[in-house]
Amino acid sequence: MAIRTLVVQCLTSEEQSVAAEILQRHGPVTTSGMYVHGVGEQADINALETTGLLVEQLPATPQLSWLDPAQQDEQAASALLTAATDQPQRSSPLQQAAANTSPVYIVQLTGPMREDWKQALDDLGVRLGL
Repeated sequence: MAIRTLVVQCLTSEEQSVAAEILQRHGPVTTSGMYVHGVGEQADINALETTGLLVEQLPATPQLSWLDPAQQDEQAASALLTAATDQPQRSSPLQQAAANTSPVYIVQLTGPMREDWKQALDDLGVRLGL
């Protein structure tokens, strides 16, 4: 009789009510959109699935090894980085076209440009293309 954390996908409010009724036997039940979250055992999972509901069982201990540097595969990472640096970096046509131009910035205002703003930008060397 192992209790598991469950997420039940529902399509109607009636299905949410059925899922909540089954899951509340073991503790609090919450809803998020059309999902019902709670805990249950295998008999509850069977009852939910019998009614046509999709049930996801969340692991008791999530697998987060990809976040732990101590559990990384150094050989695979090294091979990937080596393969990436072995290939010559070619610039895209867009990068080539932009290489010999000065930077252009687009500034969008929510209202009309005030004269003092124009003057402040002009003092900074900004060329406006209104």
